[in-house]
Amino acid sequence: MVLSVEALKMEAKKKNIIDIGVIRPNKSPLLKKLIKNRHANQYMTNFEEISVDKRTDASLIMPEVKSIIVALMSYFKKENLETSHRPMLYGTLARFSRGIDYHRVLNVRLNQLMESITCKEKPHSWRVYADTGPLVDRHLAAEAGLGYFGRNNCFFHSEYGSYIVIGYIVTSLEFFEKDYRSMPYLKCDECGKCQRACPVNAITTPFIINNQRCLSNQLQQKGIMDNNSMKQSSTMLYGCDICQDVCPNNKEIKETPEKMFYDKVESTWINLEELLNMSNKEFKQRYESTGFAWRGLRVMKRNALKSLGNSRNPIAIPIIESFVNDKREDISSAAKWALEQITFV
Repeated sequence: MVLSVEALKMEAKKKNIIDIGVIRPNKSPLLKKLIKNRHANQYMTNFEEISVDKRTDASLIMPEVKSIIVALMSYFKKENLETSHRPMLYGTLARFSRGIDYHRVLNVRLNQLMESITCKEKPHSWRVYADTGPLVDRHLAAEAGLGYFGRNNCFFHSEYGSYIVIGYIVTSLEFFEKDYRSMPYLKCDECGKCQRACPVNAITTPFIINNQRCLSNQLQQKGIMDNNSMKQSSTMLYGCDICQDVCPNNKEIKETPEKMFYDKVESTWINLEELLNMSNKEFKQRYESTGFAWRGLRVMKRNALKSLGNSRNPIAIPIIESFVNDKREDISSAAKWALEQITFV
């Protein structure tokens, strides 16, 4: 069975997928070089596949692979920043984590897409990856001609900016040869605003990110957070949008058509006292469907404590003190640091 990309795009639009493209599987020498450089500089996150071959060779996922379908979804929704709804002691959530977990949304929509184009007479294989697979999704998207790289290493779409998530489908389906793309990597105009705005200098050089510094990554990692990351992350509770928020290419962009991203959206702000008093059961009941719940209450409590310290609000002292002798070292360490920020002002 041979499909056209136009037919695929028509179905994708019905699933609120903002853009889609198809590429042939290939073992990119350039990508291999980039990954090896990241390894050498220790810029990797703990969430990335270590094997260079697995990151660049789709046949290791599916030996019969003929095509890789790359899809984009937007999660951007204009904020209502009325401070009257902001708690006195609050932490902020990055945009991607406020609504229903984007992994779930993307996974549902991509599977729906494949089911809608299934040929019963000639079954085909497919595997969906929603920011969870070994291949480097933003490089697949670039090769498919869906956008360009920002200096902050985020992937940008011309109409929806960088507030997007990327998924891909490894499949035995074939498309018309004219529909396959193999585009060169495109880049932004390098105004440098994102690099200057990053409080921890995670953008070491244009288009290169040190994820061991990146606050979004640090706030997702388990364990003790270093003092500088705690200080520079201010009241961020989960994720960081600084380098995206300052980008001129994100100023006049379209909102997501996907209601699942905002129908059950959490506030921009989370009440830190409430969060710190929650049990695991209560946390799961309230936040299970969100984009941050997967990391667990323990990491969120650590982040909440350092956010209280950065608030410099004396009202937070009794709350922080109750965690100073916590048996969990990451929690007690954050509490002691937070207390110092307020008591030694």
